[in-house]
Amino acid sequence: MQNKKEILIAMRKAMQGEIDSINLYQESAIKSTDKEVKKFFCERVEEEKKHYNFLLKAYKDIDADKSPVDLTIELTNSHPYTPIISPDFVKRLAENSFIFSAISTGILLEKTSFDYYEKQAQEAQIDEIKKLYNVLADWEKTHYDDLLKLQKETEKIYWEINNFEPF
Repeated sequence: MQNKKEILIAMRKAMQGEIDSINLYQESAIKSTDKEVKKFFCERVEEEKKHYNFLLKAYKDIDADKSPVDLTIELTNSHPYTPIISPDFVKRLAENSFIFSAISTGILLEKTSFDYYEKQAQEAQIDEIKKLYNVLADWEKTHYDDLLKLQKETEKIYWEINNFEPF
């Protein structure tokens, strides 16, 4: 059984993962001159901030020895954003090597997050925390799937633009 200290350490690690994603997506928005690409990353920033804030609320409740509020209803009612991707949008993503790399890095961060949340949900003894981790795992899995699809669509164009050829 996890004690309070272990729960708080696990939640801080989860919040750090959200901050890493926020920083990556914010930097990507800043580095893009394309309005639609900038909007895409800004929406990701807002979603990751929601995750962080839900974790912070649960963290504060547990730290104050209060029973954590079930935040999953609010979190579940604000579904993850799944972008509609046009071929032109994909091309604009592929033209910017920083943005293309940010997508790859985002995939790794999202995968790490949903793996971590699934593990924490299995270990959680408090129902509200278990539910929170499960909902967050589902959200991060959606983000992962979206970014992976986006990467696959941009990869061919990225390679063509940069004149990469097989060895």
